Amino acid sequence: MQPDWRSLTPHRPLGVDDARYAPPPNQVARRLADTVLSGVATVLVGGPVGVGKSTELAHAAKLLQRERVACLVQLDRFENMRELTPERAQLRAAGALADLAIGPLGLRISTALTSTLRKSGLLESSLLGQRPSEAMELSAGVTLRALIDEVAKASRQGRVALLIDGLEKAGEAATAVLQAFGALAESVDLVAVVPWQAVYGPRAADVMRPGEKLAVMQAVPVDGADGKEGRAFLARVLEARLGMTEGSLAPEGLARSLLADHSVPGPFFEFVLHAAELSGGLPRMFLQLVADAGTYARQTWGTDWPVVQPHLQEAARDMEASFLRALLPGDTDALRLVDGTDGREMDLARKVRLLAHAILLERTEKGRTVMRPHPLVRPLLTPEPQAAP
Repeated sequence: MQPDWRSLTPHRPLGVDDARYAPPPNQVARRLADTVLSGVATVLVGGPVGVGKSTELAHAAKLLQRERVACLVQLDRFENMRELTPERAQLRAAGALADLAIGPLGLRISTALTSTLRKSGLLESSLLGQRPSEAMELSAGVTLRALIDEVAKASRQGRVALLIDGLEKAGEAATAVLQAFGALAESVDLVAVVPWQAVYGPRAADVMRPGEKLAVMQAVPVDGADGKEGRAFLARVLEARLGMTEGSLAPEGLARSLLADHSVPGPFFEFVLHAAELSGGLPRMFLQLVADAGTYARQTWGTDWPVVQPHLQEAARDMEASFLRALLPGDTDALRLVDGTDGREMDLARKVRLLAHAILLERTEKGRTVMRPHPLVRPLLTPEPQAAP
């Protein structure tokens, strides 16, 4: 088969019913769904960029569908997150819930609520099959709360779960938006992806309330014997995105070959193994490395399948340069000092920034949480040799 590297789309999360979903070894989506079903009304999800938060949130919505009216609200797909207000976020959530209720679920929604959403540009008249109403427009909070109550009563599940994605891009506005949604905690289950600064350090008290759960997604281990499952997971992600069928490249398939105890067969398998290790276990970064290397192979060398040298080497060099541009004065020394520690001594603002951008990764090693520089950042921490006098 001739690979279509454009199909990897590293920055595009998978949707609720996307058949290309590959579960990570730590089963994040399942754990999120089980946490909600256990009675935890609010779950806040944090993690570095590219770790798969949006994809796992979408799959959690799918897993919840039998027990909840599970509505995925992708704020960053439609809103300018830097200008997001609590009212606009609530209206967007109401629009997504109404669309789910009227469309796939086939429920009837009161005219007063649909009128507010239509006037806000979040619901089309053609979807409703009725003429616009002259009913009084309701506030965002009242509309969302009333809609949740209506949908819960009319549905067989009897309870709504809102899965809010994109707030990690909202900056300072995220706290106010979360507080607005938090006011609904008695009538709705809430799972929200949030920025690091909303849950890390003393400011977490402004967001986290008693009974709420924080779930921090870590990149899967990809180094050594402990990283075997992580490397196979990334291989499954690649197979799914490329539309590979099992056995298309090897009798056991790409992922199974990486899980096997024998050495990795063939140059492309070696390439996938090295790309997985260089990604630090971040699916988006892994897909970007593969896509960039595949593009180099085809455009510069005229080959369909990339190999470690020179294709992956070139792709890694590009990504290393992007990390270098993101480093600020003092970061290099700080990363050296925090390597292998729990990170408590690092300046909080610096730590939050480095974690959010995956420059610094939170790892679990021998049962304890430690900080590690990303594999592509580590070479940048080695002091350059000084010229002889």
